[in-house]
Amino acid sequence: MKTRKFSPLFVSLLGAGMILLLILGAPNLFAQDKTAVGGKLTCNFVDQKQFAVDNIQGHALSLTQSAGNNISAKADSFMDGATVTNYSVGDLVKGTGYQFGYVMFTKDADTTWAKWDHETTTAIPAEGQPQTTFKGNFTYIAGTGQYKNIEGSGQYTGAFTSPTSYTVEWEGKYSIKK
Repeated sequence: MKTRKFSPLFVSLLGAGMILLLILGAPNLFAQDKTAVGGKLTCNFVDQKQFAVDNIQGHALSLTQSAGNNISAKADSFMDGATVTNYSVGDLVKGTGYQFGYVMFTKDADTTWAKWDHETTTAIPAEGQPQTTFKGNFTYIAGTGQYKNIEGSGQYTGAFTSPTSYTVEWEGKYSIKK
């Protein structure tokens, strides 16, 4: 039997090519299609506790539970009509500051949980009602039913429509880890 010898240059090029294939091709082997989602939710406070910090005027910590509904704004109708439960923690001075929390969407046997955080800004006019807006990011952390093993993230903007009600417009992408 005759053995074939390969030149060291050929072996080096072949090895480099295999490494490049693994480096450049491997992410595509494991990549999952992401589905674009988005919607608008409306929530009302269910429970709220505020604690005055008193180091400066208007500084407070808050813990709030809200409930509402989601309306899907994308073609796939992700969680359209879902019940929304939102838990938030805030560190605010006169309504402006950092907030974070968790939001749960539930529809039939399907549930998603996302962790979120944002900056809240409250403009207090000389006359009239304060205008509170917020903008932030969310990351899916868990799901059940068809959303078990959900992964993804997105952004949102929102505004208070009364002292205890707010709307949020959101969009993002998700996939289901296999």
